[in-house]
Amino acid sequence: FVGCNQSKTGSIAPNKNSIVLRTDTPNLELNEGTEANLKVDLLAPVDQDIVLRWLVTDAPQGIYQKIKSKLSKLFSQSVNQSVHSNFSETSGKLTVPTGATSVLIPVLSISDGAFSPKMHFELAIVSDLIESSLVVPVVVNDTDGLPELGVYDTYAVKGQNARVTMSLDHRSKIALPVEITTQNQTAVYGVDYEVSTQTITIPPETLEYSFEIQTKLGGDTAEKNFEMTLSLIDPTASAGASKPVPDSSQGQQ
Repeated sequence: FVGCNQSKTGSIAPNKNSIVLRTDTPNLELNEGTEANLKVDLLAPVDQDIVLRWLVTDAPQGIYQKIKSKLSKLFSQSVNQSVHSNFSETSGKLTVPTGATSVLIPVLSISDGAFSPKMHFELAIVSDLIESSLVVPVVVNDTDGLPELGVYDTYAVKGQNARVTMSLDHRSKIALPVEITTQNQTAVYGVDYEVSTQTITIPPETLEYSFEIQTKLGGDTAEKNFEMTLSLIDPTASAGASKPVPDSSQGQQ
């Protein structure tokens, strides 16, 4: 793999004169639901038609494969499901006509309907007569956004646990922490109820999740209530931005 001034290069050999592939794009970045084209230059015009194959593969850690022996195996194997859910096409062939000096590789991302951090893939370009592959990192930015959090009013008999059910309006590929704060109204914290944790984590791919709040037998038997606010935390934000529930939930016992 040869690099020059952040350009990526590879070479193929249709005849005695090796033909070098090169791109000025060190990595291809696009938003979900948009299309981008990778321009690949040939440093010399080809003297015959050349068939190039391209493949988008998963690179979840942002570490890109650059070993030719691995690429040939990838073309013969099924593509990871996450790649299928993010691109309308994950592989293809195109012909570089005689005399051409460049070619465009189309990459079309589709929305997967789920919140996620930046998604890392790689675009590999090979040929039957390849000497070295051209592999370019592809980064897809999420456009679905942090889900909206909802919560249902909660009731419990004094001394029993109150079950709180939260809901998300769309999926998340990663776990989402939720901060819990309560405010006394007629119920008193520590006397009538108690929250055992200040943070609840909603697992990935979960649209509805529940947790429990302990109510106590102390005090009188009158019906009491308290206010609870749940704030969804964005784990991808640098400072952990939160999105509180639009309307505070009322806990009654």
